[in-house]
Amino acid sequence: MHHKEMAYSKNIMRVPWHDAAVSARNVPAREGTLTEKASLIGHVGMIMLSCGTTAWRVRSAMNTVARALGVTCVAEIGLITLNYTCFSGPDGCSLAISLDTIGVNTSKLHKIEQYVSQFPETHAEKGIDENHSLLDKIGETPANYKHWMLALAAAMACAGFMFNLGGGLAEIVCVFIAAGCGNLARLIAGKRKLSAMIGVVAASLTACVVYALIMMILRALFPSITSYGTGYIGSVLFLVPGFPFITSILDFGKLDMRSGIERLMYSLIVMAFATMFCWAAATTFGLNPSVGSGLSLAPAVRILLRLAASFAGVIGFSMIFNSPMRMALCAAVIGSIANTLRLELVDRTSLSAIICSFIGAFLVGLLACVIVKRTGYPRVGITIPAVVVSVPGLFMYRAIYYMGTGEISEGFKFLIKAAAIVFAIGLGVLFARYITDPAFRHRG
Repeated sequence: MHHKEMAYSKNIMRVPWHDAAVSARNVPAREGTLTEKASLIGHVGMIMLSCGTTAWRVRSAMNTVARALGVTCVAEIGLITLNYTCFSGPDGCSLAISLDTIGVNTSKLHKIEQYVSQFPETHAEKGIDENHSLLDKIGETPANYKHWMLALAAAMACAGFMFNLGGGLAEIVCVFIAAGCGNLARLIAGKRKLSAMIGVVAASLTACVVYALIMMILRALFPSITSYGTGYIGSVLFLVPGFPFITSILDFGKLDMRSGIERLMYSLIVMAFATMFCWAAATTFGLNPSVGSGLSLAPAVRILLRLAASFAGVIGFSMIFNSPMRMALCAAVIGSIANTLRLELVDRTSLSAIICSFIGAFLVGLLACVIVKRTGYPRVGITIPAVVVSVPGLFMYRAIYYMGTGEISEGFKFLIKAAAIVFAIGLGVLFARYITDPAFRHRG
C-alpha cells in the first residue's frame, strides 16, 4: 500500500504559503518579516507565471509588490520555475518554486494584474495571511466555459482556419466536427491530471481519425468531393502552441533568455508530438496535405467571409485561453481586421507572406494598445489570441509530413517558411509593444 501511494503522489509538491504567515493577523504586510514578504512576492509571481504570460510581466508584478513592501527582489524566471532572492538591509532570503504544468488563463491574468496594481495602496495594509487568502482565490479562478463550449470553440477556430487556408465546404464541415472531438479528448485527459503531452497525442489522433472517418462517409455519399487532404491538418490546428511561441519572442526581445528558450523548446516539443502522431494517422488513412483552391467567391464576399472566419477563429482561441467573453470579443475584432488585411495583402500584392505577417501582427499590437488603455485588460490577452490565427500551422504540419515520407528538402522548405512567419509575427507584436509601451522599450 505504501508503494502504491508513493507511485501516485505528486512529484511537485504544493507550496504551503500560509505557513509563512507567522506575524499577528492585524499586522500590515509591509511590517511583516522578510520571509513573510518573500513568500507573498513568490505567490504573486507563481500565479502570474501559471497564466502563461511573459517573464517581463512576471518580474514586473513581483517588483511592484516588493517595492510596496520595502524589499529588493531579483528573479530568474523559467517556463514553470521561479528562483528569486529578496533583500532587506543586510538580510536576504532565497526561494525556488515550481509549477506542475504549463497553461494559459487570461481571466486569471486579468485578476492578478488588478490585484498587483491595487497592492501598494490597498493590499499592503492587509495582513500576510489575508493576502495569501486573496491570492489563493485568484489562483483558483474557475474555467469560464464548460467542456462542450471549449470543444465548440476549437471547432469554430479550426473551421475558420480551414476556410482561410482554401478548404472546400466538405473539408470545413469535417474539420469543425473533428476539431471539436479532438479538443474534447484533450480536455478529458487534462481533467484526469494526465501529462500535457498525453493530451496532445490524444487530441491529434482523435481529430485525425474522426476527420478521416467522416470524410470517407461523405466521399461515399458525394463522389464529386475531390479536395479533402488538407482538412486533417486543419482539424488539429487548435494544438498549435501560439501563446508560448509568441511570448518566447517577446522574452527574447527583453533578453529574458532562459524563459524565451524554455518557451520556444516547449512549443517545438508540442509541435513534434502533435505532428508525428498526426502524420501517422494521415499515412494510415491515405491523406496528404494538398491545398485546395477554396470556394469560388466574388472578392467582396470573400473579404466578408474572411472577416467572419478570422473572427470565429480568434473567439475560439480566446475561449480556449479562458478569456472572458468581452475580452474575447475585443481580441476577435482586432484579429479579424488584421488577419483579413494580411490575407488580402498576400493575394493582391507582391509582398512576401513574411512581410504581410509582420504588418498584420504590428497592426494588432497598435490596436491592442487602444483597447488595453480603455479596458485595462492584459495586453497579451488581446494581442496573442488575435495573432494566433496567423500562425502557419499548415506549414508546420506539412514539414513533418514530407520529412516522414522521405522528401527532406520539401520538408525543410516548409519548416523554414513556418519559422520565418512565426518570427515575423512575434516581431510585429514586439515592435508594436516597443512603440506603445515606454516601460517595455527601456532596459531593465
